[in-house]
Amino acid sequence: EALPLIQSLRQLYPSSPYFHFIEVTTLYRLGRFDESQQAARALLASAKDDPALLGRKQLSLFCGFAGSDCLGSADVSAAIEWLSQAIDRTPLSDKEWLAVAHLYRGVSHDMLGHRSLAIDDFERVLSRPDLADAHARARHCLLNPCTRAEVVKMLKGMSLPTAAAPG
Repeated sequence: EALPLIQSLRQLYPSSPYFHFIEVTTLYRLGRFDESQQAARALLASAKDDPALLGRKQLSLFCGFAGSDCLGSADVSAAIEWLSQAIDRTPLSDKEWLAVAHLYRGVSHDMLGHRSLAIDDFERVLSRPDLADAHARARHCLLNPCTRAEVVKMLKGMSLPTAAAPG
């Protein structure tokens, strides 16, 4: 019942990454992985036109429903499962998609304390084209493990409005 409502909200607010992300997760939870991945690819494609999209909106995307349990282990484990399926089903030629998927999976592994798996993913990010500052984030997490507290702090910082340029 929720999916048609979410899809209606996406039509009403086509530029909202929030409703787009909710559709991705809802499709996945309904067992419709291929449609979920397709929706996620569309969200990533919109980030090519607006690279800051994956920056400033991530706090509400990942924590909008979770409240104080933002990025809890159950959600992070589910993200690893989704991302692993996405990576396994993606052709090696789709380098930008793989870079972003490896970044998020690496961060997820780091938050759960799986440092060696995280490092492997971050190195894979750096071997692919950069998109939405994925390289900078991967380098940061290689040097400083991305714990849950670090990631929440980073997401909060990214969601702040940028200062206006002096005029």
